[in-house]
Amino acid sequence: MKTTADYIDALRVKFNLDSDFKAMNMLGVKHRQQVSEWRKLHSAFGEELSIKVADALEIDRAEVLLAMQVQKESNTEIKKLWERIATLSMGVAAALLVAFALPFTSADDMQYGLIALTAAPSSGSLYIMSNAQFINWAVFLGLFALMLRAYPLHHPSPKKRQDKLSA
Repeated sequence: MKTTADYIDALRVKFNLDSDFKAMNMLGVKHRQQVSEWRKLHSAFGEELSIKVADALEIDRAEVLLAMQVQKESNTEIKKLWERIATLSMGVAAALLVAFALPFTSADDMQYGLIALTAAPSSGSLYIMSNAQFINWAVFLGLFALMLRAYPLHHPSPKKRQDKLSA
């Protein structure tokens, strides 16, 4: 997971700034000591600042919010749960992108998509798997495998989990 230091670095690179404070100052942060705490990973961005950082970097707000939850959590087991939630949510978002955005192409480019809509508005035809390339399925199956890894079908029984907690 990314940390406050990673996001500060990304802001500095994106806006070509020469200091951490300048990067955070453009988002309304006025205290140098707070910026130093974030750089050292001693604290995490609050929710409002996380959203500002995400918007400035043009990335998903949920990514930054989840990363901050992971960073500020001191309990190792809860931290792992936050990491798993973050991984799962990013896997689902990627799978949805592949399933609903990438496969659609115009009739002229049917050989590249899983589903192609015809250009003729009156026909309203839909061709499924028309000349689909192997790469579409490979990407989809790869993302599906990533989701399974993030959220496996086999979970330890509650008794085994309880044994691990009491150990």
